[in-house]
Amino acid sequence: MISSLIARLNQVQKIDEARENQQLISTQIESDMMELVQYVLKNSKGLDNRTSQTFLDVSKTFYYVAFCPPETMKQHMMKVLFERVA
Repeated sequence: MISSLIARLNQVQKIDEARENQQLISTQIESDMMELVQYVLKNSKGLDNRTSQTFLDVSKTFYYVAFCPPETMKQHMMKVLFERVA
């Protein structure tokens, strides 16, 4: 499941086809991501909270990189790194 999910995430970055195909792949990725996260959380009774949180952070990062345009990522990083939190 993980390898097919990563392949789809890579496909999103390279895709240059019709909008419907992008939407179909996006829907498949979202479904696979939810299934993977649910599986890990359900079967992570032996894992400590830090390990589970790290898994979720890595999963979100893969998803974010695949779906966010580079300019959006740059803006978000600038906010996180350089703007004060109120």
